[in-house]
Amino acid sequence: WFDRWPLVRTGRGWCTDGFFATPTVQFGCIETGAARDVAICPFPADVVRIDLPTFQGYNDIIQPGRFSPSQFTMPELLSIALGEPSASDEVLRKLFASGEADAEAWHQLEAGAMKR
Repeated sequence: WFDRWPLVRTGRGWCTDGFFATPTVQFGCIETGAARDVAICPFPADVVRIDLPTFQGYNDIIQPGRFSPSQFTMPELLSIALGEPSASDEVLRKLFASGEADAEAWHQLEAGAMKR
């Protein structure tokens, strides 16, 4: 997210944030045509539902609240994303750690699924 507007100028061309380039149920997560797509969403699973036809199961999405309770509310996350007001270093560290924990939980499920 670079700007308040859906279109931003980067380099010599115009770009759009992925959210604005996909159907609402995809929430900015595109299908790539790969054997498997894994979506990553920064917003809680109880607020934002993501659905792609290529998803093979619950573990195809990394998202706060999917593996453990979200550390932030939706208003807090929107405030951080929009930078109004700018988040403190402490809040950003907590956000980073929360994302790491979600990714680690996803990885553990993947590792368990691979062993079967």
